[in-house]
Amino acid sequence: MHLRDAMLDDSGNAYAVGHISFPDSVGGEFRAVSAPLVKLRFDAQGGLSLSPSNAQRNPKNHYLSDDEIPLRVSLPLAVANFLSEILRQIRERTPTSFSIDAQGGLATGRAESTLRQGLTRWEGTVTVLADDVVRVELSAALRSDPKPEWQKTQTDFWGVGDDEPPRLTASFEIDVVTRVVRVGGYSTLLPQLPRSRRETVVPSTLRSMNLETTPIAFHDQLYGITDDGQLVSFYEAFGKFRYLSIDAPGPDVRLANGFVEMSNRFPRIRFTGIDLDVVSKAMWRKLRFEVELTDGEAGEVQYSAGAPDYHPEIRTVTRASLEFELTDSGLVFNYSVKPEGAALLSGKITIPWEVLIVRSPLFGNHRHTLLKK
Repeated sequence: MHLRDAMLDDSGNAYAVGHISFPDSVGGEFRAVSAPLVKLRFDAQGGLSLSPSNAQRNPKNHYLSDDEIPLRVSLPLAVANFLSEILRQIRERTPTSFSIDAQGGLATGRAESTLRQGLTRWEGTVTVLADDVVRVELSAALRSDPKPEWQKTQTDFWGVGDDEPPRLTASFEIDVVTRVVRVGGYSTLLPQLPRSRRETVVPSTLRSMNLETTPIAFHDQLYGITDDGQLVSFYEAFGKFRYLSIDAPGPDVRLANGFVEMSNRFPRIRFTGIDLDVVSKAMWRKLRFEVELTDGEAGEVQYSAGAPDYHPEIRTVTRASLEFELTDSGLVFNYSVKPEGAALLSGKITIPWEVLIVRSPLFGNHRHTLLKK
């Protein structure tokens, strides 16, 4: 499979072959929709929802285009987190099952006419198939948790008798390219033969995005572009130890499957306490964000790879000035750092929209805002 075969739309939503089914509600308010795909929406808070989809691939930019079907299954956060972790860190092919009694929801309709039904008693199985496709099978009871006092309008459209409630089921298979691009990770099944070396990269814009040229490698290695068309790899660490690291620039080397060949260039600058998630949230209602790191532990600079017989030269960054701005070309990142006892380092890279939309739903929201201008 090739990078251009990833099942993604230009908002960063992923798609998988599968279906969502449930019996009609008692009054007919909820009816299942037959469709060949399941759309997976990831939100900025780590949530995940599913919808049936008839999306078709655009032959020009290779993204999928979806006619919105007004039916959505919202997973409990515990289930969403579990699935995201499995997709990112799959280790073995033994099926993994789970059972979580948490509140999710089924919604139908648009805007003010939306109807909502609670979903509880979640059960699921995740299986990694021989071709690194991940099969997910979910089910949930069409029954709400006890209605809180403030929520006067919640209704069980399938009744609330003592009988076992009917269940909603969802089954879908995420292919290996979609998984690697959208949630990160690695697969030994994807071919890794070098294809070409290009001296420069042709930048895209928010209106000329192309899935096929997305600068991305395995293991969450992403790329920005310098003004002279070179690639700069960057890597994020999430969770408790957040950081953003960037390498020295170099040429674009693509593999036979369209992914960028992983690079290991120096000097490498690591900024502590910041990543694209932090940046996107700081830019929630604005297009520019600046930050000064001055506590003497702003990060570090590694000047060489090192070898078994010596330690690489690493210097602490005593201060750093970082500027981020969203433009037609993507996220422009200007930086200036002062390593302890060494010369000032500065640079500028543009992280294209193709990368931004698959790493942060908030950047996808920004893109739609800019497109309206």
